[in-house]
Amino acid sequence: MKSSVARGLRPAGARRPAFTVVYKRRRDEEPPAPVIPCRAVADLLIEVPTSKGSMAELRPLLDAALAAQFPGGMLQRRWEGDVLHVWGPGAKGSISYENGRLVGRAELGPPASLMKGLIEQKMSAAMRQVAA
Repeated sequence: MKSSVARGLRPAGARRPAFTVVYKRRRDEEPPAPVIPCRAVADLLIEVPTSKGSMAELRPLLDAALAAQFPGGMLQRRWEGDVLHVWGPGAKGSISYENGRLVGRAELGPPASLMKGLIEQKMSAAMRQVAA
């Protein structure tokens, strides 16, 4: 068996460590797996039909609806042409106008993936409010 020893800090003037912990591992055991950065855990796709003709009509309404659903700067927004890019802690996505529908797409990683239901509910509510 292989072992590794972790030694505690010694009080001033002491000869032996305050404590000793020995970790043992069998030779046939694999070493612990490395930590790998987390990729998107959950994806969202929200489609809402609208009678509005273009994103230009929807832009001010969409800004106001998202600000109401995600107060306090929780959700950052940036317009790039007719596409609204949104991001927050552990989430990034976009909202666009495609063939008479508002289409929202998002990738959720930790911690946002733990709140997928709430995020989906708030995004859907904002998009339905704008599309009406």
